[in-house]
Amino acid sequence: MKKITLLILLCWIFAENSYSQVFSIKGRVIDSLVIPISNTEIQVVISGLKIKTDNNGLFLLDNLTSGCYDLVFSKAGFHEELQTFCITDSSISIEVILRTFEIRIPTVTIYDNNSDFGQSHFRAVDWDNMIIGAAKKSEIIDISKLNVNLATNNSRQIFSKVPGLNIWENDNSGIQLNIGARGLSPNRTSNFNTRQNGYDISADALGYPESYYTPPAQAIDKIELIRGAASLQFGTQFGGLLNFKLKKGDSYSPFKFTSENSYGSFNFINSFNSIEGTVAKG
Repeated sequence: MKKITLLILLCWIFAENSYSQVFSIKGRVIDSLVIPISNTEIQVVISGLKIKTDNNGLFLLDNLTSGCYDLVFSKAGFHEELQTFCITDSSISIEVILRTFEIRIPTVTIYDNNSDFGQSHFRAVDWDNMIIGAAKKSEIIDISKLNVNLATNNSRQIFSKVPGLNIWENDNSGIQLNIGARGLSPNRTSNFNTRQNGYDISADALGYPESYYTPPAQAIDKIELIRGAASLQFGTQFGGLLNFKLKKGDSYSPFKFTSENSYGSFNFINSFNSIEGTVAKG
């Protein structure tokens, strides 16, 4: 009887020591470049215990008994990881690698809707024409896309979508253009450096550059308007640059004659005639 009691006592002591033994899981969380990830949340699935890694990506789970544990590693910007670790007779040290969270999207093409309405902006640097157009107030007006009456040379309609312009309509013939910017006087566009195909219309660029004429709207392809600091590359005028780019000649025929005649109220008559063509193009 004493032997049986002693045997039971020894088994109980051994079981008590085995049950009271605790272990730990320590480790480090890194990314694919072996850089420690701080503030990574680690959750024990069964118990719901949550801890976070320190600035060096290190963590410690202690007071664990032998068995298997499911650990969830989560961090903003990284894929969530679920890993299982088993403890048998000693503490373990682990290293967990989190993958960067990436989303691959198809190519996105952005179109400038303003160009559909006859108005667009300069490129930051136009290498073809050697122009710096990185300014918010630089505009390109495409005459062919405007819904305006070109026969009357109505500047109010042509420049209607350009913000900040002052327009006078005191020339019934349409020969003189009267626009101004930044509160400057629109009288004969005296504060703009006015050009045609990049060349000054007037010989006196700092006097009245619009005193000679304005190209008829039916002959114009685009109007380039550069204001602000970007206009300093063309001169010292306060208003900026106003450049009329005329239509190019027909490159498929040696000779082409076009005549457009318009008639309207109050004995309005307008006639536009052009001759174009290309001979012996090299």
